[in-house]
Amino acid sequence: MSKRKTLSNQRQPSKLFNPKVRRNSRQASAYLSKAVDKNITFDSFKNTNIASTSSYRYDDKQGVVSTQEINTDYGSFINHTFFHSAVAKVNESFDLILNKFPYDGTNKEIESFEDGLTGYEKYVYDVYPKNIGYLILSGTKKGEAQTNGTYIDVQQYSGVEYSAISKNKKGLDTISPGTLPLNVQLFINFPKKVNDNQVILQKYQSLAYNFGVYLSSSNSTENCKIDFIINSGSRSIKTSALLPKGEFVHVTAEYHDCNQFSSVMLMSDSIIDHTYTTSSNKVFINNIAPTGILSIGRGLDVRDDKIIFNIQESLTGSIDELRIFHRVIEKSEIKKYAYQSVSGHDNLALYYKFNEPYGSYTGKDIVLDASGNSLSSTIKNYLSSYTRNTGSHAAQPVKMEKLKNSPILFPEYADVSSLNTLLLNDATDYDDVNPNLITKLIPPHYLEIGNEKDNFENILGNINSAFGEKSGIESNQNTKTSVQLLVKLLLSWAKIFDEIKIYVDHFSKINFVEYNEYETVSNKFLDRLGKHLGIRLPRLFSNASIDQLISGQDLKDNPELAVRGLVELQNLIWRRILSDIANIRSTKGNLDSIRSIFRSSGIEAENIFNFREYGGAKIKNLSDSKDIKKDIINFLNFSGSTSNLNAATLNNEGRSTTTPFLKTAYLSGSRTEKGFPHIKGAFVNGISNNSSDGLFTSSSFTIQGYYTFDKRISHSSKQSLFRVNITGSDTSTKKEASIINVIADGSSLSAHISDGVTNTAINTVNLNNINILDGDIWAIHLSKKDGINSNNSYSDEYHLRAAKCLAGKQQEYHYTSSFIPKQNDSVFSNWSTQYNVSGTFLTIGSQSLGSTGRFINKASAEKYKSTIFTGETSYLNFWSSFKEENEFLSYAKNPNSVGTVNPLINYNFSLSELGSFERLRYQTYGKQATTSSDTSGEIIFFDFTQNNLHIKGENFEASKIVMTPNYHIYEILSENFDLNSSKEKIRARSIQDSELLKDNKFAMITPVYETPLSEEVFDDTRFSIDMSVMKGLNENIMTIFPDFQPIENSLGQANALFSNEYPDMKSFSDVYFNNVIEDLDLGRYRNIFKWIDSSYTDLVYSLIPRTTTFMGINFIYESHVLERSKIKYLFDEIYLRSMKRDPNRGTLLLSQLTTKICKF
Repeated sequence: MSKRKTLSNQRQPSKLFNPKVRRNSRQASAYLSKAVDKNITFDSFKNTNIASTSSYRYDDKQGVVSTQEINTDYGSFINHTFFHSAVAKVNESFDLILNKFPYDGTNKEIESFEDGLTGYEKYVYDVYPKNIGYLILSGTKKGEAQTNGTYIDVQQYSGVEYSAISKNKKGLDTISPGTLPLNVQLFINFPKKVNDNQVILQKYQSLAYNFGVYLSSSNSTENCKIDFIINSGSRSIKTSALLPKGEFVHVTAEYHDCNQFSSVMLMSDSIIDHTYTTSSNKVFINNIAPTGILSIGRGLDVRDDKIIFNIQESLTGSIDELRIFHRVIEKSEIKKYAYQSVSGHDNLALYYKFNEPYGSYTGKDIVLDASGNSLSSTIKNYLSSYTRNTGSHAAQPVKMEKLKNSPILFPEYADVSSLNTLLLNDATDYDDVNPNLITKLIPPHYLEIGNEKDNFENILGNINSAFGEKSGIESNQNTKTSVQLLVKLLLSWAKIFDEIKIYVDHFSKINFVEYNEYETVSNKFLDRLGKHLGIRLPRLFSNASIDQLISGQDLKDNPELAVRGLVELQNLIWRRILSDIANIRSTKGNLDSIRSIFRSSGIEAENIFNFREYGGAKIKNLSDSKDIKKDIINFLNFSGSTSNLNAATLNNEGRSTTTPFLKTAYLSGSRTEKGFPHIKGAFVNGISNNSSDGLFTSSSFTIQGYYTFDKRISHSSKQSLFRVNITGSDTSTKKEASIINVIADGSSLSAHISDGVTNTAINTVNLNNINILDGDIWAIHLSKKDGINSNNSYSDEYHLRAAKCLAGKQQEYHYTSSFIPKQNDSVFSNWSTQYNVSGTFLTIGSQSLGSTGRFINKASAEKYKSTIFTGETSYLNFWSSFKEENEFLSYAKNPNSVGTVNPLINYNFSLSELGSFERLRYQTYGKQATTSSDTSGEIIFFDFTQNNLHIKGENFEASKIVMTPNYHIYEILSENFDLNSSKEKIRARSIQDSELLKDNKFAMITPVYETPLSEEVFDDTRFSIDMSVMKGLNENIMTIFPDFQPIENSLGQANALFSNEYPDMKSFSDVYFNNVIEDLDLGRYRNIFKWIDSSYTDLVYSLIPRTTTFMGINFIYESHVLERSKIKYLFDEIYLRSMKRDPNRGTLLLSQLTTKICKF
């Protein structure tokens, strides 16, 4: 008897969709505590201080191990100095930096130095002056003694020069390789001028024994040849490479012995193109060990095979990062370390970083050797104002050199002594009022007896003297501060007490977090605090290397050092998330909590992700397929226009030389497009022979832009948003004449138009009860429709529109239109040397329009002449066509929209269709890279239509950021209009108040007894966060449509039913991609996603409802929105019953299938 299966042990059917994440899933690995990534190996920590108990940077220790990890404001002594002397703390810090910093040590020694600092000592080290630079050699002319130039002679033996600061005093010749390989690396920059034979570096014993790198004579100012020559007895070997002039190039010269032959190689790596040039030659050389000094920048004649290479000049150029190794280095290693420091590398014989600062101070001509072999030297003929360069970090050739590892070790250097004096003054004042100073807590006579014995005037001895009086590299000594023995003992204990108190005080803050940098929980406890608050903080950057995590190196393809390492960035993100925990908790279970998480990470989620909640109505209305986008857009700020026009400073155009203004290029060109508007002339070789046909205003046109006015600034009561001007030989246009002036005040918006030569009347189109000076962002639009019949008279129709949208929703919309009699001699459509010699142009900014002639310039038009503009503007567009209302509203809701009713004809890159003259002529972009004026106060508002009608701004503040950012929320057409998803799964179906219907699209007036069939839904518990490789492209494609009507018409065409594609969609794609001028780099999206990937999965999972099936954070490869697959429908004959079947389609065969159903 068979046993009946219970419901619990029946086999369940497999699900079609399985969630990627399950409850209680293990969290992503930490970057070090569970180092499973292949990028982190034991070799990653070979030259680090991780084994020390004082090391904290690798997050491998439990709890805090240094007061450096405590978020205390060490700039104020009251926060950290309780029993110790503030004066002693200052000079202890300077003593450590000036006398103990391992400038010639390994990376491990540098880390050990930093890890051993207290919190305050690290603070002083962080604010302490540092320098990165390179050496500039001033060479001699031909025939002049080389010793007159700038050069360096490096002593042959270690520790000979500057022995007092040398840690290697063995007196060994560490530069000559002997039987070892030789590898010389340096950055070099030759000036763009003719040169003769010069020495870059040379170690010389005689003509028979020497090696060096030389610059050969060149008559070119663009490139030159360098030679690497080695002579050993009768044998000589040489190789050459061609280098560019005028830029830093990394050069490697290498010699090694291989298979009884000696090989030399020259390899160059340009900062600009990162290409290698290599060459080699082979001859047997057994030993390279010339005695004598190593000269940099000068040298003697050498043998080049059978000829003599005559040195004519000392070196003129710049050098940096000179390294000499005694080992063969692979090309990959050379490339890896070319742009970063190499302290502690094997077989490093000499290492000059040239980071000593320029200026006049004792020791200014010293070059420090960072190899550890103590070969520091002196620059001969040093010039304080020329020989060293200290520019911005971006100007240095070693792009990933760490500024924090280059403190200035010369106490008499002005910035060092100034900082020491400043801190000592504050410290002295604090010690005077600190009642807990340990020397005040014991009987004073104990200290007085010690002072008398040791002959000190003060209790603290000379510890409060300026540090420059006691030590430094240039003094060849490490003089310590002096204080009596008892005070030393007391201060030693006081230092420990202060450290303990800092730790104890921090206990009260381990559960407190906020955005502030100080007086909040330490980064070490952020993860613990997250668990305490019930949130899983994302373990970010699990695929990063140690260099990326700790130092911020190699985050991009080009050599570059980030401002902070990825661990520091992760801690900043964690702190932001925890600071926003109240909001995240209150919105837990909906999308706002997830958005908050990404926003805390600096990611505006909607800009790169698609949040997809599956399900939705059976029937979908495309008009509802809208998304909200948040972004920062830049507006050009005219606040400098607040200065009054001064007649004495007006130029020929009536503009002040101190007031900013914009001026577009002339709105004209060759008329090549056929169709409407009809030309006055005839096409000759494809171009109209009538100049008037090339005027972009010859028929319909549209001007539109975004405007805002900063409410913190007092603005003039009337603001000229833009003017349309012309020039010519007539007195009224010799300077500039305005034919349109759009003026706004606090209650109205008006457009004043005067385009007739004979009839000089000024017509006005006016909007009342509108205030665009309210501080919000407004879209303004003036459009002319050519030749409209009104009351049997031929007239033009002008439309003036203004809209304000907040959070992507339309808040205000104002509209008016007027018929204005058409002028036969209108300067809009007639070219003439008198009135319109080059075409109209748009201008914004203060200008004097005079009081003579025609148009708005005439004397009787004073009330129309307001030209002051003190607001901000962006997204200026000009169309040589009329724009409908839906096209303007699309632009008002989305500043990037260039949508037109018929993109196949009127989009900017459709030039062959009839009527394509009516298209977009220029478009500015609020996200352009250039946001600052140049040294002349000029800025270019770039035209992104590729018509090169760039807009030039002048008289802005020189070298300043003149485009101000504005946070803007706007509405875009969704590229996922064909996906069935729903963001609103709680739907109100019946409402009593009819006023609320507009905010509840699913509702009807009560009573409602059943859901309409068209609104029935298939809700789904699945939810995913998708990053599409095509998202950015698709969003830009959708800007060419004002709404979904062109797409609906394309997909719904009856004739497309029997086609294997959608013809119009294919045409849309062809037109759009004419806009693309270079290959799309889709790999950038993948590079972004690798940092996100699974890092946020656990955190997002903890915020969604338990019933939700989370499909994970996914990277999607898909076709772009215009690339639509389609199956051709072959059974067209069912629609054509009246037509005889085409015999070419073959014989129609009928088949009969017989089946039998049986019980099994």
